[in-house]
Amino acid sequence: MSSESDTTERLVDQRFDSGPSLSFPCGDPDPGAEGDASADQSAPLPCLCCSAEFPSSDRDALSAHLLSEHCLVVADLALVADLDQYCRYWAPRLRADGGLREYCFTVFTNTGPSDAAPSEEYFLLSPKLDEDRLLRERLQRVRLERVLARQQRERTMTFSRGCLFCRLQYSGRLAGFFDHLAEAHNFSVGRPDNIVFGPEFIDAIEAKLEALRCLFCDGVFPDRATLKEHMRKKQHKKINPAHTAFDKFYVINYLEFGKGWQEIQQERDEGPPTGFDEPGSDDDWSDWTEAPSSGAVCLFCDFSTVDVDALSAHMRAEHQFDFPELKSRLRLSFYQQVKLVNYIRRQMVERACLFCQETLPTRATLLEHLRAADHLRVPEPSIWDQPQYFFPTYENDSLLYALEEAEGADDDVPVFPEDAVDVRQSVLADSAVRQELGGHA
Repeated sequence: MSSESDTTERLVDQRFDSGPSLSFPCGDPDPGAEGDASADQSAPLPCLCCSAEFPSSDRDALSAHLLSEHCLVVADLALVADLDQYCRYWAPRLRADGGLREYCFTVFTNTGPSDAAPSEEYFLLSPKLDEDRLLRERLQRVRLERVLARQQRERTMTFSRGCLFCRLQYSGRLAGFFDHLAEAHNFSVGRPDNIVFGPEFIDAIEAKLEALRCLFCDGVFPDRATLKEHMRKKQHKKINPAHTAFDKFYVINYLEFGKGWQEIQQERDEGPPTGFDEPGSDDDWSDWTEAPSSGAVCLFCDFSTVDVDALSAHMRAEHQFDFPELKSRLRLSFYQQVKLVNYIRRQMVERACLFCQETLPTRATLLEHLRAADHLRVPEPSIWDQPQYFFPTYENDSLLYALEEAEGADDDVPVFPEDAVDVRQSVLADSAVRQELGGHA
């Protein structure tokens, strides 16, 4: 059985490599770049069984034609990674004499003894067939590789355009543009590391805003001011996860064959079986540890990790900021560490220098200022060791949970007693008052 499967896989690879190149879900912005595809995204889809063609965006029309004209059903057609490549692979095989019966499962209708209608023969092309399954997996794998290559180029390219919500003309890394939207306008589309086809994503968002459509509820408004007020009041300044048109801009939707982000997220939420419901499983909890729900985020950038030591090493290497050394040198108590972390977080949100308090236009320019002016330092305690910094800047900041007491730190808070009251000056020293109250003179 294994030998037969290996033979089928080699056959698929051979036929696949001799076919046309894989197309991008957003077209090819740079046909000459390595890792991109050159296929025309607007090329029509060929029918698997005849010479008919259909628009590349209309899978339903192709599916309806296959069923009505050829009695062919392609299972999970919507989940095929590259339908053009898929059709061009199968078309010469299914158009050959006997091709449908050779490659497809056959289903007969009206075969019961009481069925009056004539029996009809239908064909099913499904991943249950090894060759079809291997082809779909190969298409998915190649598309993922090219999507990741595109994402890597986007991380290093210089991106320039106007902000969607203000008059800022931005120029810099693409991730910095998304950071600006989140920090200056409270509009977050998720972590930039999870986004691909970023320029096209921004264009799609802008197109909806120019059409005066709410990004979340898709409502239409008479003018930009009304739309802006609606999105603010209804908290609709975000992407609606139910709008599948935006799925192609998130890498998670390319990770697994036949699965979108909903299925992957559901599997992560459910997690593996814990065994707690099995007989005797609740007798011993000694080896049970709770995994952190999310990683701790760097004080100066979007880097995150569940390993606090790795986070400290990152800040030391990338930002020349040694938090453990600082904690030890200043003998910071736990509460002082909390206030210092919250102070730095607040300064970064407000794009203000930690040391000199100068405000910069973007996070990128702030980081450049901190490095150039050697201001990645902690100012006088009178600036950051204040009660307002007991309150976290970010909800559920995992870094705060990982803080530990520095050796030699004194966390004792001095307690000063109130001044003793001179009872001789009290009204109760008057015997007439005590008698009136029912006491003794």
